[in-house]
Amino acid sequence: MRSPSISCPTPPAAVARIYEAKETGARGVDLADQGLKSIPEELNVLPELLWLDLSRNELTEIPEYLSQRASLTSIHLSGNELTEVPKHFAQLKNLRTLHLSQNRLSEILELPPLENLVELSLSGNQLESCPDLSALENLEILDLSDNKLVRIPKHLSRLQSLTTLHLSNNHLTEIPDHLSQLQNLIELHLAVNEFKEIGAPISQLSKLNSLRLEGNKISEIPEHLSQLQQLTSLHLSHNPLTEIPEHLSRLENLSALHLEGNPLTKIPRHLSRLKNLSSLHLAMNQLTEIPEHLSNLKRLTSLDLSFNQLTEVPEHVSNLHNLVWLGLSFNRITNVPEHLSKLKHLTWLGLSDNPISTPPIEICERGIDAIRDYYR
Repeated sequence: MRSPSISCPTPPAAVARIYEAKETGARGVDLADQGLKSIPEELNVLPELLWLDLSRNELTEIPEYLSQRASLTSIHLSGNELTEVPKHFAQLKNLRTLHLSQNRLSEILELPPLENLVELSLSGNQLESCPDLSALENLEILDLSDNKLVRIPKHLSRLQSLTTLHLSNNHLTEIPDHLSQLQNLIELHLAVNEFKEIGAPISQLSKLNSLRLEGNKISEIPEHLSQLQQLTSLHLSHNPLTEIPEHLSRLENLSALHLEGNPLTKIPRHLSRLKNLSSLHLAMNQLTEIPEHLSNLKRLTSLDLSFNQLTEVPEHVSNLHNLVWLGLSFNRITNVPEHLSKLKHLTWLGLSDNPISTPPIEICERGIDAIRDYYR
């Protein structure tokens, strides 16, 4: 008797894609967004599949026959209605990528020991705890964001190959000591949780170059963060930060700094020591002026100062010769000065919702090229 999970008729468009893959000798097939309610039995004509994308369908279960395809290295099952991870996936000895995000997984008692798995996504489910993943010794990328996790489990520290860990949009409150054991971690996402402080274990992640902590309850940037000398991108937007401490300037390799949505009232002089900074985001703060020392950031290409309380654009802004993107919308600026038109690389200038009188607002609405023409 045939399994009910492969008994539904396959939509014609999906059948056409399968047979096109067979005719062209393709080693993979994209069946995303095909309205599938079951795994197409037509896949039997593709015995040597390497990858299979079944994302955003209506699958509720995966039949065992799919796991008999030992050649599979990548399966995408995101955006379905799965409630469990099939045990028979353990047969997929060559699987390297498994995406199960945006399903209905609320509990995973045991994950198949896929020893060659490199990337696993379980984001956007309803997980309150993380299954034991310690058998996945080659795992490099793990996405557990958008779940209901309340703690970072200790077994994650055994994943010594892990380079990328996404835990944003959960209910985490503290950074445990065992996180520091992930010495190969390069990218750590902890945004939109309930952290009140940046725990010291983070400072021991010496290879970290990207850290996201936006949308938490962090009120200060601790000095130990300055030990992350490989850090190139730091996101601390939408926290209750009131100042940018001097020790932040020790992050000499920092190229992107996001501090939007904090109650900051000034840009401190020491920020200008970040000589490699190319992107600075300070929108939605309480800034009243653009200090002259900001012009020392010669590598800056993107500067966002929208939603502040600025009344003028001082001439030293024109010393930011590499600026490509400048956001000044939702301030109190009345005059767009001629010196801005001298920024040769500037291609986007945001000026909306300012009480501008010069140049005429209709000129400003047409963008930086129109402003340049006005001042010629």
